[in-house]
Amino acid sequence: MCVAARKRWWGYCKSMARAYPGRVGQALEGTALAEFQAVEAAIEATRRRRDGEARMAVVEMVLLKRTHNIPGAALRIPCSERTALRWHGDFIREIAAHFSCDGLR
Repeated sequence: MCVAARKRWWGYCKSMARAYPGRVGQALEGTALAEFQAVEAAIEATRRRRDGEARMAVVEMVLLKRTHNIPGAALRIPCSERTALRWHGDFIREIAAHFSCDGLR
C-alpha cells in the first residue's frame, strides 16, 4: 500500500498502539479507554492466528516497545521484510476494525 493511499485513521491507529504500553494499569475513561480496548482486542485477535506469536513479536518490537524498525524486526524473527511489513499493517488494520474507524472499508 502506498503512503498516499492511506486514510487518516492509519496514523491515528498507529499512535494508539504506541500509546498502549504507557496506559497499561491506568484508570482510563472515554476515548482513551476505547483506544486501549481496541489495541487489546487487536492483540488478542493477532495472538489467536496460526502465526500469532511471530506476528506479535514484530508488533512488540516495532510498535509497542519501539526497539526495532521493520527490517530489524524481520531479521530477529526471522521472516522476510515484506512479511513483517504485512503483519505490521494487518495489526494496524485490526486496531481500526475494533475502533470502528470511518473509511476503513
